[in-house]
Parts: sequence; C-alpha cells; structure tokens
Amino acid sequence: MKFSVYADVDSAIILSAAAVMTLNSRRVDFGVDSNRVWNSVTITAQVLDISKVKWGLEPVVHPSPNHAPVNVHANFDPALYEQIRKDMQNLESSIALMFPLRRIHWESPTLNIVSENPTEENPPSLVLLARGE
Repeated sequence: MKFSVYADVDSAIILSAAAVMTLNSRRVDFGVDSNRVWNSVTITAQVLDISKVKWGLEPVVHPSPNHAPVNVHANFDPALYEQIRKDMQNLESSIALMFPLRRIHWESPTLNIVSENPTEENPPSLVLLARGE
C-alpha cells in the first residue's frame, strides 16, 4: 500500500519533461503543464503499518432515511503525512533559493491511498477512490 500527497505548485520553472526523483526513500513526481512549466508535485511513500489506514467508501447495510448509503473513511498514518509535509516544505525552501518558485501549496494537498493488491484493502468491502474519479 502506498500513500501519496499531491500539491499544486506556483512557479516559472521550465522543465524539459515531467521529472521523478527519490527523496528520503519516497518517490517525488514533478508535474508540468502543456508549456512545460512545473505546476504540481506528488510525493508517494510506502505505508509500513496498514493497520493505521482505512480509506474509501463502505456500504451501509441498512441505511436509515436520514443516513447516506455509505460511510466515508479517510484515516491515514498522521506521522507519515507529517514527514511528507515536511519534505514538501523543504523542497519549497531549497528550490526557491535558486529558481523562480513562488509556492508549493503543501497546506492544501490532495491525499490518496493506492492499494497494490486486494489484501491491502482495509476492510476489503471499501471502495477505493483515486484523485480524478
């Protein structure tokens, strides 16, 4: 199972293509727009303790009229999130010293859990949601 944190980026940095690097054993993806301007960053980390994660929609067996037919779960490892947030802040500080980076919007990220196999779905009845779906 992997945990990814996506943030928009305000910059005037031109990259020849989307780029990937490894930082603290985590994958960092630098996204670009159609003009090759760096506009997003995604940091993806391996989840070591899947018991701390519960993510997706769980159907309600007998919903009441005032209750949604699903329960939404978005629990993740707060320590891992904090490490990734600090990685984004450090990237912002380091890159902005030498390049025209205005801001990595680490304060308002999009979070996602990626199950790599069916046994990682917790509980298995959850429907996993990805960004853009």
